[in-house]
Amino acid sequence: MNKTIHKFRWFWAWEDDQEEIWLREMSNQGYHFKSVLFIGLYTFEIGEKKDYVYRLDYAPKRVDDEYLNLFRDAGWKYMGSMNSWQYFRKEASGSVAPEIYTDSESKVRKYKRILRLLAALMPLMVINVVNCLIRADEPVWFALAMFFICMVVLFSVGLRKLLERITDLKSL
Repeated sequence: MNKTIHKFRWFWAWEDDQEEIWLREMSNQGYHFKSVLFIGLYTFEIGEKKDYVYRLDYAPKRVDDEYLNLFRDAGWKYMGSMNSWQYFRKEASGSVAPEIYTDSESKVRKYKRILRLLAALMPLMVINVVNCLIRADEPVWFALAMFFICMVVLFSVGLRKLLERITDLKSL
């Protein structure tokens, strides 16, 4: 029976590259990504140190065999998903880490998919802020208003970060 451990680490949607680096560092220490149980809660299988490269794709639509076969044909092992994030792994060979995308435009499309989701949810967050502030004379409504204000700020930061990544990729 293989031993597993759990580690908690938080990444934002615009930090997928940092998550990929962290997962690779974990494999280099002998902790190989197995799954994400919940946002930020990772399961690793303990084994010998290997240099695995991990890549993430954001696919909000149902993942089918055609989608997965594209990655398998390129030598990637599908590791599973969490909230529309698809995890892939490939053993590193040579000094250049393999990519799942061969061009910048594919990465731009990935970040635009995330951007559309945040942009679609933003009006709902604003409506929640207004609705809670109307009732803010009660502590629970005031607390909810503060929560939704934080969410609006967070979504705004996310939108800005994603737009920056898209702009950077388009300038390549």
